[in-house]
Amino acid sequence: MIIDELITDRTDDDVTRWEKLRDLGYKKMSVSERNEWAQGMRGAYTPSIDMNRVGRAIRYLVDRLAEIGIVVDAPAKVDWALEDIPTARQAAYYTQYVTRIRDALQMLDDVPTITNGLGNLTYEKANDIERILLAVDEMIHNVRSNIDLGWALGTSYTGLYAAAPSLRLMTESGDLLVDARDRPPDLLHLPDAGAGQLIIEYAGQNYLCEVT
Repeated sequence: MIIDELITDRTDDDVTRWEKLRDLGYKKMSVSERNEWAQGMRGAYTPSIDMNRVGRAIRYLVDRLAEIGIVVDAPAKVDWALEDIPTARQAAYYTQYVTRIRDALQMLDDVPTITNGLGNLTYEKANDIERILLAVDEMIHNVRSNIDLGWALGTSYTGLYAAAPSLRLMTESGDLLVDARDRPPDLLHLPDAGAGQLIIEYAGQNYLCEVT
């Protein structure tokens, strides 16, 4: 199961190991070091390995959420190739989908949140991305257990866990301008972002708006 493949315990030692092999260079690596490099090192973040794994987990959780009546729009990319480098917009969507999955349920306070995009990515944030997905999977399991109990008692409990719709305003490249997850939309004071296109994310859906 893809959830069992998620990585949440990267360390500074993993980064140091990757840096050592990177500086050594592929031609000077031993056979075992080349195999280690090719399999995807924990100290690096490789789209064709890490982002595909997270993308598959996101799609899996979208399906699991749908089973309990919660619809989340998170069509994560799962076909990153070895030579692919995510654009700023792709990186923004990648993290947005993780946040949408997290925001679909009322999560415990100790479940991390992440910033938008992959700029200055640290191993801690890489861990948090996958830790969020594991926490959501566990919460879905709890919800399913309560639903099963609810059917036995003639009551459904899904509403206790479903989060209220959230609203965020972003530039087309994914830069976050307003995060209104804790405020009603009618109290927003939108910043002057200039002419161009803005993305309004509301209730897990994206709306592209032209600003003049």
